[in-house]
Amino acid sequence: MPMTDTMLHYALSKTDEVAFLYQKHELNNPGEIERFPAIEKRERTRLEITSHVRYLCNAAMEFLKNGKAEKAHRWLGFAQGALWAMSACSIDELKEINMPKNEDFIPS
Repeated sequence: MPMTDTMLHYALSKTDEVAFLYQKHELNNPGEIERFPAIEKRERTRLEITSHVRYLCNAAMEFLKNGKAEKAHRWLGFAQGALWAMSACSIDELKEINMPKNEDFIPS
C-alpha cells in the first residue's frame, strides 16, 4: 500500500517524537530544534543530530501542506536514516512508524 499524505504526516510526527524522546531521556535536553549548515563538515553530537532531525520533520510537514509530498518523503528518509545510524531506533521500529497497524493509525 502506498503511503498517503495522512500516513506521511503521521510518520513525520512520530519520527519527530522519537527524536524528542531520545533528547529527553538519553540526552537530558528536550526541545531542541535547529537546522545545521549543509556545507559545514565536522562530526555532530547526538544533540545536534536529533535537533536537526526534528527540524527536518517539521519542515517536511510544511512541504506536505504545500503539496510537496515527494520532497517530504525524501526528508523523512534522511531523518529516519540519521536516527537509525545513531541507534536511536531500529529498522523494525521505523517500519512500524511508516506503516502502522490499523488499530494504531486513525486518519484525520
